Amino acid sequence: MKRKWELSRRAFLRGSGAMLGLPFLNAMMPGVARAGGALPKRLIVIYTPNGTVPKNFWPKGQGSDFALSPILQPLERHKRDLVVVGGLDLLSGNNGPGDPHQRGTGTCLTGVSLLQGTFSGDNNEVAGWAAGISVDQHVANAISTDTPYRSLEFGVMVGDPTVRGRISYAGRGKPMPPENSPGKLYERVFEPGLSKSEKTLRRERRRKVVDRLLAQYRDLHGRVGREDQLRLESHIESLSAVDAQLSRPGIEFGGATCAPMKAPTFDDGFDYSLLPTVGKTQLDLMTLVLSCGVTNVVSLMWTHSQATASYPLRVRFGGKTFSQTGGHHGLAHKGDDEEEFIAKNTAINRFYAKNLAYLIDKLKAIPEGSGTLFDNTLILWTNEQNKGNTHDMGDMPYVLAGSAGGAVKTGQFLRFSPELSRRRGAKGVSHNRMLDTVAAAMGAPAENGFGDTSFGTGVLEGILR
Repeated sequence: MKRKWELSRRAFLRGSGAMLGLPFLNAMMPGVARAGGALPKRLIVIYTPNGTVPKNFWPKGQGSDFALSPILQPLERHKRDLVVVGGLDLLSGNNGPGDPHQRGTGTCLTGVSLLQGTFSGDNNEVAGWAAGISVDQHVANAISTDTPYRSLEFGVMVGDPTVRGRISYAGRGKPMPPENSPGKLYERVFEPGLSKSEKTLRRERRRKVVDRLLAQYRDLHGRVGREDQLRLESHIESLSAVDAQLSRPGIEFGGATCAPMKAPTFDDGFDYSLLPTVGKTQLDLMTLVLSCGVTNVVSLMWTHSQATASYPLRVRFGGKTFSQTGGHHGLAHKGDDEEEFIAKNTAINRFYAKNLAYLIDKLKAIPEGSGTLFDNTLILWTNEQNKGNTHDMGDMPYVLAGSAGGAVKTGQFLRFSPELSRRRGAKGVSHNRMLDTVAAAMGAPAENGFGDTSFGTGVLEGILR
């Protein structure tokens, strides 16, 4: 029996970029079934720099019986959707040219050593770009071929245009630069190919467009079920939230939507007081482009390795309250017994976890099929090292969130090896196996193993169903 009414999702991806994009509705499901019967999977990679504070990062317990640490505690409401993974060594980062920050950043998603190059690092070491494709781009080539964008790379004040500021690679020596400006990224995706005057006119009409969409979606209410009505309402809320963020006076990073503001650059140190707002806006945009079908693969870099960002966070220690943490890289280099600085570094890493929880909340608020957008998503939270004061790349701090449509067994803390001696070139359980596991979970297994298989290959036991 023919359905009363069917809706083509692609019909809403024409005209003004993806501005009219819709989340998946039940009315679209016949088309999905004809295309293979499954909703698309999404991959999100989140990178944070300068290692973590191990004693405040690792959960207590193991398997499904574990308690989240002070750094991960903001994720408590999503605990059953997580896999915390320990015991993996970033072996590719312990080899090849470059200093530890360069090697760790360039190899964290590629699993191959860096090329020779001229980027200056510590101790007079030099390096080039990574020598292979990154796992997010490998996955994008498999699952994001029929979307307007193969992938989108987001940044939050990523000021280093060298290997320390790039995690995504289209191939050998082909870095994918992240976009730091929410305004520019919004224009690129939702207002492509417009002249300056046309963009000005488009901005003036933005709220009118949202009002018109509301009217159109109210009309759809009479032709779709209650679940689809809730999806439409959630989608409108996302559009409105992004529009409100981009329209706030003084919160336009490199564009001219709002009140005049000097575009921040790395040379003038950025305005780190705005870093949380930039980050939240980028997370809102990430959610929007995924829900609209603009792409199935996104990544986000919080600053860059060796970044000196000072975070506007309230940290209570020793009877004092600090409103700024101080430079992140410097904090990461403090000694293990310098408790004030450990508290500040812990606060920064807890801030990252809080933003990951915010992103998960956003994804869970968008219904899709019989579940939510989050149900069809896998998030990888990665870093370029374990400890900043030793540049340790053993026992790397990894968190997976989401099941990628049921492919991942969540709600567990797994440790794959005891802590080992971290001399350069040491052999442990390779993080390449994490990259293999991510690729397999996304339905894009690497045929012979991902990256340089001499470091290790094969999916990690106990993570995939």
